Amino acid sequence: MALQRPEMSVLGPTTHVTGRVTGPGGLSVEGRIDGGVQLTGPCTIGTGAAVVGDMAADTLDVAGTLTGDAVVADRVVVRSSATVRGKWRAARVVIEPGASVSLRLDSDFDLDLEPKRRSR
Repeated sequence: MALQRPEMSVLGPTTHVTGRVTGPGGLSVEGRIDGGVQLTGPCTIGTGAAVVGDMAADTLDVAGTLTGDAVVADRVVVRSSATVRGKWRAARVVIEPGASVSLRLDSDFDLDLEPKRRSR
């Protein structure tokens, strides 16, 4: 049985939404949203796109601008072209060199505090 990908909606580069965007599935933002996003699937914010408001999604990939708090169930990728600001909670976070980042980040992770033993 093949894995099903969530349905993806696209907000085009000339589209500007004022208000909250919610729904099942995913969203690819190429335009602008002023008001926030709440999804059950993945969200991508493309280069030149912007979201101003809070974000909730399964995964998040930012190449544009996100200004607001974010709760992401799984992985966040902040691309080198991105500008991000806010308080975020995510299971995994990847930040590429060159990204403009001003975040308070809350993430669960394990630290190995045991001293490393040298092999002879």
